[in-house]
Amino acid sequence: MAIAEEQTGGVRRMMRLVTAAFGTSAGPEIEDQLAILQYRRVAELIPVLYLTVAVMALATALASAGDFPFVYQAILPVSLVITSLVRYRAWQSRKHDGISPDHARRHLRTTLVLSFVMSAAAGLWAFTAFYETYEPRRVLAAFFSTLSALAVASCLSSLPRAAIAVILLSLTPISIATLTTPDLGIQAAGMCVVVVALLQIHLVISKFRDTVNGLVLQEQIQRLADTDALTDLPNRRVFTERLEAGLARAAGQGVTVALIDLDGFKAANDCHGHAVGDEVLKQVALRLSSLCQDGALAARFGGDEFAILFSTGMAAAQVEDRLAAVRALIALPYDGSTHVTGISASIGKAECPGDGQDADALLLSADRALYADKATRAGSGASNRRPAVAG
Repeated sequence: MAIAEEQTGGVRRMMRLVTAAFGTSAGPEIEDQLAILQYRRVAELIPVLYLTVAVMALATALASAGDFPFVYQAILPVSLVITSLVRYRAWQSRKHDGISPDHARRHLRTTLVLSFVMSAAAGLWAFTAFYETYEPRRVLAAFFSTLSALAVASCLSSLPRAAIAVILLSLTPISIATLTTPDLGIQAAGMCVVVVALLQIHLVISKFRDTVNGLVLQEQIQRLADTDALTDLPNRRVFTERLEAGLARAAGQGVTVALIDLDGFKAANDCHGHAVGDEVLKQVALRLSSLCQDGALAARFGGDEFAILFSTGMAAAQVEDRLAAVRALIALPYDGSTHVTGISASIGKAECPGDGQDADALLLSADRALYADKATRAGSGASNRRPAVAG
């Protein structure tokens, strides 16, 4: 069931990403990765993209020499070449490394708008040029339009809206013109243009879906590596990384960690099975998470051992109040297939710099404090109470 739920979640994330890429709203963090990936892929092909536009514009101008008005022979080609050079320099002047998702989206939106404008201009150019020349040369308009649209769409395939806009806006006018001409040969050429355009659109969408699938798979793998499968809390590795990062930011001041061990859990797990034990662990995780809404981090280290990394600079009195709340919440009954009571918590706390100045030292100090607390509670009988259960 867990595998099925994970697969369903992956499909849902993929669908949100697909809709997000085509302009609807969605909010998973993976969309940031998608925006940056799209930006980098477009940036890699920008030289090819604008070189293609410039060469095709010049080739079309040369092919139309002597047969078309001056606006088609010079003004439109020169405008496209200048626009291509300006956009090329704009992309080359940017630092592609370390760009934020918001900046990536902004640049991609600009590329999308320019794709619409330039494709519409190219489509209108080809359509009018088709009727400006004599019939034997009309097929040249379809030829150059198709090559240009396919080349540009290939460069923009990681940005599907832009790629599809290029194909549709560039080739729809010339397709209509070729399919409605009385010349059967030109009609056949127009049919080929339509078929190739549809095939390219299919390829663009398929490539984008592969990209999304890859990101979803990476997210799932990262999630498996970062979280505890049972409780969905961060695991020990992630906790340690966050602790090291917190120590670096705080310059060794004001960082507090606590290790938590469940007293009475082993008896409940042994007497009533792992299913009951798993239910208890899940509820413990939920209770700890409810106490960590202000920047603190709860994690599961394994078995019945948990940890909390408190927000940097939290006052000592606030930490003590939070740990008292942890003890109180863990001592509450656990309801599920079996009603379980009598579970409590032993806690070991360590503060930087007094108990250690690096992650290993702090965790070692917290571990020693944990077993000292457990010994104290055992001496008082607090950790020896057998859990009460009711079916």
